[in-house]
Amino acid sequence: MAGGASVSYQEEPGRDYRAERDAAYTERNKVVAGLAAMVIKAGGRAWLADHQDKPGEDWDPEWKTIVFIEGPTGQLSWHLHDSDVVHFHFLNRGENEWDGHTSEEKYERIARLAKTQCRARWAFSKTEDWLCQLDGDHDGPHRWPHPADTLT
Repeated sequence: MAGGASVSYQEEPGRDYRAERDAAYTERNKVVAGLAAMVIKAGGRAWLADHQDKPGEDWDPEWKTIVFIEGPTGQLSWHLHDSDVVHFHFLNRGENEWDGHTSEEKYERIARLAKTQCRARWAFSKTEDWLCQLDGDHDGPHRWPHPADTLT
């Protein structure tokens, strides 16, 4: 809003905002798990690690797992709630190797990934494998297993 005015709203009685927030985090984490699987298939790496407390931090113990993803545009990471770690069952635990990126830098890296590395056209084949044709790739489509087969 102009002039720094704040937006005010009134909560709806009976609405479970915490459940809605938790559902949004779970949805995000399923997408991040898919991204981790795709980056691994493309030659990158991903792993889980523990948050390392620093003086003055007060992290909820249920949010101390971090997923790290390293791809062609750099490192990405997110804190996960314990209830969502199950979506990352295909990842090993490793060291906390955070490169110091900010949230802004993380999302800039994702934007660069979308612009430069993964401008792909996806289609399901009759065998349910995924076909990926990267822009400028003259070797033809690359066949990857269907994500459901990879993540189970």
